[in-house]
Amino acid sequence: AWYTRVARRYLYHNCQHHLLFRHIRYSLGLLKLGEGRVLDFGGGNGNFSRALARRGFDVTYLDVPGEAADYVRWRSEREGLKVRVCHDLSEVNGPFDVIFSLDVVEHLVDMRPVGDAWRGLLKPGGRLVATYYTGPCKTAPMHIDPGYDAKQYLFGLGFRDVRSKFVNPTSPELLRKPNFMILELPA
Repeated sequence: AWYTRVARRYLYHNCQHHLLFRHIRYSLGLLKLGEGRVLDFGGGNGNFSRALARRGFDVTYLDVPGEAADYVRWRSEREGLKVRVCHDLSEVNGPFDVIFSLDVVEHLVDMRPVGDAWRGLLKPGGRLVATYYTGPCKTAPMHIDPGYDAKQYLFGLGFRDVRSKFVNPTSPELLRKPNFMILELPA
């Protein structure tokens, strides 16, 4: 409901944020983590989905229906990019080589069914690239505290941490933050 009420402002401010040098450098670092079939889970304004498609990945965008998703369709068609737009997990067909879930986990009331879905949608050896925060903060009061550590929950599902294989001291600053994870579903 919140996204429906503020969709246009959200799109405008989110697109502005994505033009910051720091965020561009971060996005370029993220693109290096793409491979084969990619799911952009909670893809927001679709900038990242379209960037993945420009790199030749087979991209599925998943987010709530509304103006943001309409914008993704319009921009993708205008640019001649193949981005499959979905609004429900039942519309998403795996397996995927990589699932990106950027700035989404902290908005989920219960991420457990989502974690289970990610496990089912990834191919063996596939990667989950996600950011996660715990609880509300002054800058983002709409963040939800689920009462458990999302990363630990994913470890319990069999995911293992492979971040050190991809992130080093020369990686963009945002990739080095503690709330950035790269997990792998063992083969």
